[in-house]
Amino acid sequence: GTPVDMVTINGTSNSVLSGNICNVAHNDTVKLQNAITAKANADQRSLNLNAKAYVATHLTIPDRFGVTGIPGISKIVKMPFSGYKNTSADNSLIKAVPGTYVSGPTQVSILGVAIDGNNGNHYLLPDSKGNTCMDFGTLSEGILIQHCRIENLVDEGIKGSGSGQVLI
Repeated sequence: GTPVDMVTINGTSNSVLSGNICNVAHNDTVKLQNAITAKANADQRSLNLNAKAYVATHLTIPDRFGVTGIPGISKIVKMPFSGYKNTSADNSLIKAVPGTYVSGPTQVSILGVAIDGNNGNHYLLPDSKGNTCMDFGTLSEGILIQHCRIENLVDEGIKGSGSGQVLI
């Protein structure tokens, strides 16, 4: 399928564009990340997504936090060709980060959200650089992924080295 809110620009004078068409998609990364950060800073433990598709590059989920959507409707799609986070190669869409006093992320949940890795518009990075769509880090505890559909991945879907209490 095509991303929601896609804009197509047709042109006849640009030979670089295949078929003289350029597709442009919106980017919800800053909006989503700011909402996650604001909720976490206010000691609210989850962000509820609306019934729509969001397009994002990289999202960081803090310790003891969840992202909740409407199963079968809420969706996060990886932004096309967003395999770098700042200057570091990284194909992840969601990364959980540990809190201050723990060795790995704890009690992170993704509920009722479809995750689309958009693999047709990405390239495979060396494994050491990170091709995992959802990265829960090392020694994570209490990870919950429920009522989610994970599709179109570049490589690995879910990663959590040495993790315990992971429920899918």
